[in-house]
Amino acid sequence: MNTMSNAFLAASLAISAMSANAQSTVGELLDGGARKMTREQATAYLAGSKLAGPTRSGEVVMSLDLKADGSFSGSVHQTVRNLASGTSGKWVVDDSGKTCAEGRLFAWNMNFKECFVSYLLEGVVYRTMSDSEDRASAVRKALEQIKSN
Repeated sequence: MNTMSNAFLAASLAISAMSANAQSTVGELLDGGARKMTREQATAYLAGSKLAGPTRSGEVVMSLDLKADGSFSGSVHQTVRNLASGTSGKWVVDDSGKTCAEGRLFAWNMNFKECFVSYLLEGVVYRTMSDSEDRASAVRKALEQIKSN
């Protein structure tokens, strides 16, 4: 993959790690009383939400509408190179509570698939790529969530 492809692959993965103001490991979250979100909790939390903001690196800004029917659409803007793409796809939460998103970045003709696990601690949602207590870093979801009614 070339550098631009790497940048946009990272952008596509950002659905799982948007805007990190605070980071912890999964073990630290569990020690603090966090609970892994169930399928029902994660689905209710995500369905009808609009997620918008920078990724952890700050180099990519995303705006995604997560629809209740399991689809999403939005845009990705890579700020360093001033490049943008529309994106759309499907998201689903499995029985274990793991959320997976599969979609396409149109401007770069790229497909992506990414999965993450969500934890809830004192009303704040944290996302992690793995639920391994030792290795996985958890990223606080510090983005505006707008429920459409």
